[in-house]
Amino acid sequence: MFRSSQQSIAHIQMGLAILLFGTALPVSQILTSEVHVFDGTAIRLTVAAILFLPMIWKRRDEIRRIGTNDALLVFLIAASLVAVSGLMLCSTKLAPCTVICTVTSFTPIVTALGAIIFFRDRPKRKQLGWIVVAGCSALVLRAACTRADATNQEFFWLALGVVLSIAAVFCEAAGILFAKVATRTVSPMTLAALSTLVSVLIILPFAFADGTPISWNSLSTKAWLAGIWWGAGGITLGTWLWYSGIKQSSATTAAAFLSLLPFVTVAISWIVN
Repeated sequence: MFRSSQQSIAHIQMGLAILLFGTALPVSQILTSEVHVFDGTAIRLTVAAILFLPMIWKRRDEIRRIGTNDALLVFLIAASLVAVSGLMLCSTKLAPCTVICTVTSFTPIVTALGAIIFFRDRPKRKQLGWIVVAGCSALVLRAACTRADATNQEFFWLALGVVLSIAAVFCEAAGILFAKVATRTVSPMTLAALSTLVSVLIILPFAFADGTPISWNSLSTKAWLAGIWWGAGGITLGTWLWYSGIKQSSATTAAAFLSLLPFVTVAISWIVN
């Protein structure tokens, strides 16, 4: 009974996280329409890291006890967070969002395959069935929306955008699998806070090397709100909920919830636009 209650709470947490993650693409477009990719990613991660600082201080004793293997996992999760953000933002500048989202529809399938191969997960037929059906449905939905947007797109840039989004899919799947391993010994909140802080340390050199100064005074209110929400909701709250849910669930279950993301993104994009 207790186990069933824990799983129900975990499913609710993961469902709420998917709702928050679904805001990432439309919100990122608002921010990166006024700043460069590295700057937009750095703003997003810095906002989240600042919000996580009190938690890092509160859990400093736990952080001191983290071993070498867990520290490596934290770094890999942080790197995947930066890679996904950067690759997705770059890809959306090269190809229509509908094309990119068509590619990202395969993320749950890649994650599920990783769970089966690396974790020896034995997913239920319902889980696999839902992942496949949801992935195919999202693919059809995106393909239908893509035709008009991609008609006038130059092939080289379109192809490059697709390649970058494919790389983002594998990075995101890897991050989820790394997090599943890390939450066995590190609490979800500590993992979310540390990985976000490390991700800032990774992205800042790229943002400074970009050499394009940000005109902070010229940023619109909408861009400021987008940056704050992207960091606070999409990372701080969303990541904590996601890692908390993963801790109590299998990686295949995480893939099943992840398959809902394209539909949530479509709905939020439609509402925002």
